[in-house]
Amino acid sequence: MLIRTSPHLLSSLLGKVKLMTEEKPTQSAGPAPKNIRQIDPTKLGITWTDGHESIYSVRHLRQNCPCAHCIDEWTGAKRLDPNSVPENIRPTKLHSVGLYAIQFSWTDGHDTGLYSHDLMRELCQCMACQ
Repeated sequence: MLIRTSPHLLSSLLGKVKLMTEEKPTQSAGPAPKNIRQIDPTKLGITWTDGHESIYSVRHLRQNCPCAHCIDEWTGAKRLDPNSVPENIRPTKLHSVGLYAIQFSWTDGHDTGLYSHDLMRELCQCMACQ
């Protein structure tokens, strides 16, 4: 299929694509997780490359999922009712996404959120961060 477009529109689109590729680095500028461990059934711990020890309630992480289903992409408003997340929510697996994020799969079937390293640091519930 051939799509015809004006030279002005094409130039405008190419400029936007270039801006998008320059916008986000493939790696977080801050510290990265060095060790991730389950502290107990309700808590997750991360040791960071800068030595910080983060502690997270797994329910708190699920309640703050950054995906488009849970956060409105245009307004940034939360779409997920925090009270709808069950008390017994648990991660079933997690994996690293590139050098910048962690993706969780949850017992409620949700698995689309990419938690950037920066977001994970913001969500830290340790005594020093509170």
